[in-house]
Amino acid sequence: MPELEIALRPAEPEDARLLFNWRNDDLTRQVSFHSEKISWEEHIVWYNNSLSSTSRQIFIGEVLPDQSPCGQVRFDLLSPEEAEISIVIAPEWRGKGLGKKIISAGVEKFHVENPAVLTIIANIKPENAASKKVFQHCGFEYIETYMGKEDFLSEKWLLRIS
Repeated sequence: MPELEIALRPAEPEDARLLFNWRNDDLTRQVSFHSEKISWEEHIVWYNNSLSSTSRQIFIGEVLPDQSPCGQVRFDLLSPEEAEISIVIAPEWRGKGLGKKIISAGVEKFHVENPAVLTIIANIKPENAASKKVFQHCGFEYIETYMGKEDFLSEKWLLRIS
């Protein structure tokens, strides 16, 4: 099988249903810090706020050449120099190496648009071995395990951009 190529584009209002379905997928919820299903109403409020936010960017990954949506990468600015990354791979595209491609392309695109950001943080559930492996492959380094947001145990992984 030839190596898959992806492109990233900014998320659009028309992507709301796609991201809603990915977010409520069983495996996505299992590895998320908030594992309960969310309603369409909750999602659309969050999504519209996200699209209009100046501190959040969401990109949709598409497999080339047919532009089939394969995942999303989101960046939240924590400060002018630091951002947090979050990814979701579409269920039908898991296990094909696209996590690495989406993270790498996302970091590159985000940094071009936000050159002051020199540190990107990934917060990962300790039991999420697949995410830890893919983030490590992309240059992220394990920093610490800590009690994260809302009393969830979290591993902090960090990428320094030079």
